[in-house]
Amino acid sequence: GNTVTVRNFATTTRSPIVIKQASDGFPLIFSNSNEYVMRATKCANISCSASSTTFILAGSTVDDFDVTIPASGLPIIAWVGTLDPSTIGMFLTRCLNASCTSYTTQTIYNGYGLSNYLTYSVGIKLGSQGFPVIMHYESTGTLYVDYFDEIWKYHRCSNAACVPKAAVVTK
Repeated sequence: GNTVTVRNFATTTRSPIVIKQASDGFPLIFSNSNEYVMRATKCANISCSASSTTFILAGSTVDDFDVTIPASGLPIIAWVGTLDPSTIGMFLTRCLNASCTSYTTQTIYNGYGLSNYLTYSVGIKLGSQGFPVIMHYESTGTLYVDYFDEIWKYHRCSNAACVPKAAVVTK
């Protein structure tokens, strides 16, 4: 196999790291820094010996994320964290190009104002119609101390833009 160090992820990255195949066939690596800032590294060749990195969602706090790439080739990122001081919850960021140097973000679920609200663990896939299906976990407990009202929320988008907001099913 071929091993190329793109970036020393061991000292600058916290979980998760998501690797996808971009529309040009080369790797696209999404990672989260120790400062909770997401970045996208777009490889310029199959061995990733040449690449460029873009910081995404600067000013936001990204706790967890997942990525899917639909037929358009433009990545869709589901993430949980803090968009701004009054918007805490689950979000959908759509890259406007394959390298994600330009993007839009929408709030899918805002838990701001809820007592001890925590949200983490998110996953995204494309449903049978090609629209995002998102699952995230939330709790109103204190992280690592107590968990009460643990809830998995399933969001099913009814169109590619996920507007109006996704239908929510609580499990």
